[in-house]
Amino acid sequence: MVIRTLFLLSLVFLSYGVWADAQPLSAKAWLEKMSISMQTTDYEGTFVYFHDGEMEMMNLSHTYDEQGEIERLVSLNGVPREIIRDYTNVICVWPDSKSAVVSRSRKRTPFPVFSSETLKKLDDFYEFLTAKKDRIANRVAQQIEVKPKDALRYGYNIWVDETSYLLLRSDLVNVKGKALEQVIFTRMEQVEGLQIEQFTQEALGSDYRWVYSEEEAAKDSSRQPDWKFATLPAGFELISMQLKPMYKEAEMVDHLILSDGLATVSVYVDPNLELAKQSALQGESTMGAVNAYGMVKGHLQVTAVGEVPMATIKHVVNALKVKG
Repeated sequence: MVIRTLFLLSLVFLSYGVWADAQPLSAKAWLEKMSISMQTTDYEGTFVYFHDGEMEMMNLSHTYDEQGEIERLVSLNGVPREIIRDYTNVICVWPDSKSAVVSRSRKRTPFPVFSSETLKKLDDFYEFLTAKKDRIANRVAQQIEVKPKDALRYGYNIWVDETSYLLLRSDLVNVKGKALEQVIFTRMEQVEGLQIEQFTQEALGSDYRWVYSEEEAAKDSSRQPDWKFATLPAGFELISMQLKPMYKEAEMVDHLILSDGLATVSVYVDPNLELAKQSALQGESTMGAVNAYGMVKGHLQVTAVGEVPMATIKHVVNALKVKG
């Protein structure tokens, strides 16, 4: 009797173990695994980037070591160009003119990134759903929907390779579900043996003209800005503030970055009204998923830009108040 009981219990625990292992991943787990895989895996792929009514085709090579990520993007249509991102710099290469521009600021990537810490903060503003499976780039992909809970931010439809957890497709969508930007991989392969040397300046040769853009100046912590934010859009916080040169031989402007953990808005607060009036945006502007709004507030030109609805951009600008 005892033996029979132990045998039945072993079957129960064995069955539970198999059942537990077979539990499907949550939508958040898929996104976290995707982000880790995209950052820490060596891979090569080709993707199509649809935005602003245009189509770009790019080859992507990505590697990772103890210092961080390095990637190389090479255009396959339009004007020949190449972008190399390493730990600290972004190098924009123009083969036709044999020139390269080096900047310390990291350019926006069309790939969404979700960390476990970020995902915990997004529950109040986004819903995460597991949708159907599909086939992309000859791979089985799991679709994940990231739906905003209000009209202040856009959502995502994301397809993740079910074995490698690499991103295969990402659609940035508005509140009606219409795609504003799309990244679709037509080829994605994990590779071994990518050499760091392929991603360095030396790999381009010595016949290039190198241009080094001015670095952003660190903000003086003792300086008190002559503006402040009132109520920001729900969930958005000021995460970065730096001084940045906008014009030659002119004062620096405040460059602010606001984020809810997924969506970001850049704000420029410019005291150089005479120069700003010559080229600064007044009113609304939209290009694809990017909305912008600018206006004069007191002695300042304030401009906000971001991949968020226009109502959010206007809210940010209106929330900035001039002191005094």
